Amino acid sequence: MSIYALRVDIAKEVYNSLKDEGVARFTWSYSKEGNLKEIESKIKKFGWENLTEIEKDCWKANFMLSIKEKDYIVYINVPEYGECTVAKVTGEYFWNWEKYKSDGSHCLLIDKESIRTFNRNDKNIPSDLTRRFGLQGKYWRIYLEDKFYNLLQDIDDKKITGELASSESRLFNCINEKINPYLESICEELQHYHVGKYLEELIVKVLGEIPEIKNISRKSGISDKGGDILFDYENTDVFGNYSQKKCAIQVKSYEGIINYDQAIKDMKNIFEYDDSLDLGIIMTTATSIGEEFNEKLEELNKELLEKKKEKSVTILYGKDFARWVLKYGEKFFNR
Repeated sequence: MSIYALRVDIAKEVYNSLKDEGVARFTWSYSKEGNLKEIESKIKKFGWENLTEIEKDCWKANFMLSIKEKDYIVYINVPEYGECTVAKVTGEYFWNWEKYKSDGSHCLLIDKESIRTFNRNDKNIPSDLTRRFGLQGKYWRIYLEDKFYNLLQDIDDKKITGELASSESRLFNCINEKINPYLESICEELQHYHVGKYLEELIVKVLGEIPEIKNISRKSGISDKGGDILFDYENTDVFGNYSQKKCAIQVKSYEGIINYDQAIKDMKNIFEYDDSLDLGIIMTTATSIGEEFNEKLEELNKELLEKKKEKSVTILYGKDFARWVLKYGEKFFNR
C-alpha cells in the first residue's frame, strides 16, 4: 500500500468528482493529447524526442500510472484551504478527456465509502504527519503508513475534531477564494522587487512577526552549510509538553518553474552538517515546481526517514509563499 499526496488548483471540481462520481482527478492534463498510456506507448515505440511539447508537459503526471488498487490518495487543501481529503483507490489509471474536456482528465476510480475529510492542523494529528500534509510540490509520497492508518481510525472514532478552528481561520477561509486568483501575480511581484539577498531580508522581517519563532539568524556570504536563515520555534504537543525545535531555510529567488535541484542538494548538506536541525524549508518565488525537482525532494525526505530521523524538508513557493507573506507581514502594508 502506498500513500500519494496531491495538490490541484481545481479543488471544488476534484472534490465533487470524488463525492459524486467516485473518480479521483489530477491536473497536468489540459489537452486531449494528455493520455498517459498513449504517451507511454509512443515513448516505447518512437522515443521521447518524438513527443510533442504538450505530450512532454502532460507526461509530468506519469506517476499516476504507478498508483494501484488499495493505494491511498490525499488531496491537500481540498475542499478548502487547510483541509485534506483522503480516498482509497479501487482501479488503475484511465483517461477521461471525453467527459471533462479540461484539466483534471487524469483519473482513478476510488471507493466513495472511503472518503474522509479532516483539518490537517487538528491538535490530535501527530506533528510529523501534519508536516507531511504540508505542501511539498505538485505530488509526493507519504511514508508514515502506521500513523496514517491510525489517523483513518481516529477520524472514524471522531477523535479528529478540527478543534484548532477559530474565528480567524474561518475568516481566512472565507476570503481565501477571492484572494487566490491574485496570489501568483503577487509572488511574481515579490520576485521582481526582492532578488537575491533582498528576498532573504524580506523573509527575516516576516519571520520576526511570528511569536513562536525565536533566535532568527541570517548567514552572510556563500555557504552550503547551515542554511541561509536559521531559527528556533516553540512546539507544544497534545499533552502540553513544551519543546524547542530548530529550522533552516534555504532561500531561492526564482522566476517561473523551478527544476534546478541545487536547493535540495544544499538542504542535504545542511542536515549532514547540523544534526540538531528538525525541519528544513525551501522558500522560493518560483510559481511552479518541475517533475525532477519534486522527485529529488521526495528522495531526500525518504532518505531522512530511512535514517529514522524525525526530520523533513518542505517547500513554500508560488501562491503559498505569497499567502504566507500576506498573512504574517500584514503590519508592513499599513505603513
